[in-house]
Amino acid sequence: MEIKKIKACKVTEKNFAPFGQYISTKNRKADSANKVFSFWNSLGAVKIKGETSICIVKTLPQKQMREDGMEHHKKTSEVLVAAGDMVVVAALSDDANPKFPDPAKVKAFVVPGGDAVIFSPGVWHHAPLALKEACNVYVIFDKTTPDKDFYYVDLAKQFGFNWEIAV
Repeated sequence: MEIKKIKACKVTEKNFAPFGQYISTKNRKADSANKVFSFWNSLGAVKIKGETSICIVKTLPQKQMREDGMEHHKKTSEVLVAAGDMVVVAALSDDANPKFPDPAKVKAFVVPGGDAVIFSPGVWHHAPLALKEACNVYVIFDKTTPDKDFYYVDLAKQFGFNWEIAV
């Protein structure tokens, strides 16, 4: 099996826009602040029709960061809130065959702890990868997403390769 390398880049609102939204407070003044807290309102928006599920993925560091599969949700968004530094891999669908990710439209992003990404419906992704240390990643989506809106592709079976992410 072949290993294809992807160089992860620092996530920004602009470079993540084709895949969804990057959420950060770094370049925005707080809407409200005092001696005890700062509050930023409406940093991102997700349409969720049913009950909202809040989950945790504990991601562990790997000697080599590899992705062996990708998933997408046709109808629902997915939010990943990083409690520690993480890497996410995202891809757009193949125009000729939307049932699969397009290997030419894949990117990897370094997301700092405390920030978040929102994958738009239809964007291919997988579990986040720990950058250096194990970390929890909070996952927010429609409660029915795992059972009713989950489509997975094994990269090796479909394409004959896995991705290895370099940071």
